Order: sequence, then structure tokens, then C-alpha cells
Amino acid sequence: MSPDNSTLLADELRNLLEDNAKHLKDLSMKATENDLAATEVDLARSLDFLQKFNHTDIPKNRKPKGDILIILSYNEPLLVSVVPIFCALAVGNRLVVRPASRNADLFRTIWANLIQKHNLEMSIIDAPYDAVGGVIKSVQAVSFFGSYKNARAIYKQCAEEFVEFLPELESADVKVCNVENNINETKLHEDVRTTIENAFDHNGRMCQRLSGIFVNRTIYPRYLSQLVNFLKENGFKETSKLDPSLGPIVDDIAVSSPAKMYQHKSQVVVVEPNPDGEFIRNAYFNESLWIKPYDTARELFDELNSRQFFLGLNIVSDNPKFVDDLIKATRFSRYTLIPDHSDIGRDYGWGGNWPTGTSGYTSWYEKFSNQYVEIR
Repeated sequence: MSPDNSTLLADELRNLLEDNAKHLKDLSMKATENDLAATEVDLARSLDFLQKFNHTDIPKNRKPKGDILIILSYNEPLLVSVVPIFCALAVGNRLVVRPASRNADLFRTIWANLIQKHNLEMSIIDAPYDAVGGVIKSVQAVSFFGSYKNARAIYKQCAEEFVEFLPELESADVKVCNVENNINETKLHEDVRTTIENAFDHNGRMCQRLSGIFVNRTIYPRYLSQLVNFLKENGFKETSKLDPSLGPIVDDIAVSSPAKMYQHKSQVVVVEPNPDGEFIRNAYFNESLWIKPYDTARELFDELNSRQFFLGLNIVSDNPKFVDDLIKATRFSRYTLIPDHSDIGRDYGWGGNWPTGTSGYTSWYEKFSNQYVEIR
């Protein structure tokens, strides 16, 4: 796509979102059950991307991957329907897009007329996961947004056809707190507060929330005490049995044999679950947080590397060598070195890891293109 065409498309997309904001927000809330506040954040982030777009953002010495099948998830429906699709088109790819079934109306409302008006090389399909094999055979790459369980099946089909697999998995970040025991109570309380906010106050962006926290053993008793006090002050109650309406996560937590559990409405905090249990290993869109101690850096590194579906790490440490060792010893693509990462922004990618490599990248443009060199 030429620079002029990409700029024109960005402008028309922005106008479409602004002119149809109420209808799009209604479709989004119906699909995701997010509240209005979370939906407005989703819309605002999409508009912000389009407003700031400049064709010079697209890196040089890169070429399109070619034909890409993009399979979308339902969370953050406006952002996901706009930003990756626009970027994939802007760098010159031909797309086959399979929106999540509950978001199909929203996606078509945004793109159907634009496809015809600009003769965009993009088609929209409604095939179930087990029926996309034929499409996979005809593309050079598959970009997948969703759960790791569905990702496994798609990945196998890609491997059989030697098709590049670009996963964005349903998951969340974890936090590592490595501070000395002489930290004062005020700073410790502030870190606990930030942890809770980053776990539960995420404006609907479940993929950017904290799902768990590892705390070094020396500070762990004080950290846990502060955490429990904070929970009780904010309406959490200790419980031995979680509300079944929370779904499959309830059984996974029970099997993990936690030391204690706290619940407030749909929010759950789990203390010291079994590290080998499904609860820590799995990925959930529930509002849950676990906390567990670690004794040595080596133990922490091994445990982090055994988890395939964390997106990235939020590191709080007063030891630069520990931070450097942690980054070098683990295989994540995104490390957040500030206490509050509740709004790390669209420009940093979604991070992540995958057994065959990494899904991290600097920008969506890089994700949907290949670098090349000219030797003269």
C-alpha cells in the first residue's frame, strides 16, 4: 500500500469510528460483556493509534509476508479489529481475516464498506477453527489471537504446511518483586497497592494485567501481611470455597491446594498455589492473582522458563545485577522495569513467548513483514 493510500485509509477508519461510536460500542459491549468504561478505553486507544499514524512509522528495508490468515480473539474487539489489520495492510499484505464469532458483526461494520471502496486485498470468513486447514495451505503466515489450547491445533496445521505461525496468546504478565527486607513500610505498601491495581484495574485489557507475583523469601512475610491487610480493607474475604459462577478456574484453584484464598465479587487472590498445578500454568480471563515466594534466583529463573504462556515480566528490584541476570536467563520478549505497567501502551507490542520462539516484536508493522538486505 502506498504512503498516500495508507494515510487515506487511516483517516477514513478514524472517521468511521468517530461517526459510528455509539453503535460500535453497543456491539462491543454485547460481544464482550465489558462495561462502558472499558469499551470507551478500547475505542480511545484505537482512535489514538489512527490519529498518530504517519507512513514514516513503517520501517524501511522490510517487505510484506504475502498472504496472511489472521484469526482474531474477542477481547479488546475495537483495538484488535483496527490496529493489527490496518498495519498488516499498510505494509502490503493480502489478508484473510477470521474474526471471533461474537465480534463478526462489529468487524464487518468497520471493514466491509472499506474493502469495496478501496479495493483492499482482504476477505472475511466465518470458518470454525477445525475448518481453516484449507486456508492455511494457501497462505505464507497465520497470525493467531486467542487461547493456547486452540493455538496448539492451529500450530500443528501450520507445521504440516511449513507456514509461519505468529501467536498472540491469551495470557497475562507476571511480576517479580526482589527488594531487600529493609525497605520501609510506606514503599512496601505502595508496591502492594500497585500490584493489586495492575491485577484488577486494567480497563478491560486482560492481556496486560498481572496474573501472579513471585516475591523473594526475605521480604515475603511482610509483603504477604501488607497484601492481606490491603485486601481486607477493600472488601475481600478469606474463603475456603470459591463461588462456582467463576467458572473452570474454581476447580483448577482447588486442585492447586492453595494456603489461603480471598474473594471480592468476581476478583480472587490465591496464596501459594502448587507451582506445578494447572492454575499457575494455565491462562485465564478471570480476574485472579496468585502470590508465591521463591528462595534463590536460579529457582525463580527455572520456574519462569517452565511456563510457556506468560506474556512478559514486570520487575521491581533494587539490584541491577539481578535484573540483568533475570533478563538474560529468561526468554520473554517484554520486560517492564517500572512499578506500574497498567498502561504500557500499544507501541510496545504484546510481548509473549512460544515454545518455538517468541511472539514479541517492536511494532505491528514488523510483525507482518520480513526484513531484507540488498547486496550490491
